Amino acid sequence: PCRGLPRVQAIQGQEGVSGFETTQADGSLAAALGTSVSSPIWAGVWARVQSAVAHPIGTAAAAIYSVGNIERTRSRDFFDVTVGANGLYRAGPGWDYVTGFGAPEVRNLIADVAGVKAK
Repeated sequence: PCRGLPRVQAIQGQEGVSGFETTQADGSLAAALGTSVSSPIWAGVWARVQSAVAHPIGTAAAAIYSVGNIERTRSRDFFDVTVGANGLYRAGPGWDYVTGFGAPEVRNLIADVAGVKAK
């Protein structure tokens, strides 16, 4: 019932507690949470990474895993979110099923992805 393989996190939210207030097509207000907000944020983050790197870097997944799978770059490129749960799993230190590698530290991510060869 829950996503089991998140790679990264952008924001978190809980219905009625947090999130972004959005205006729907009918004029009503609603909270935007989770991937509804995180996906467009990450699209913007990745566009920023690509525009800052002077050479082809390949797919986002390949580059993110290249820096995320190494402790030295992971701890520099992602803020490790260690609290929270998605119903089945709890967040904890390092990669987890709730927040993946964590939230991006974009400046550091750009610097480390610049050193990644395109795959």
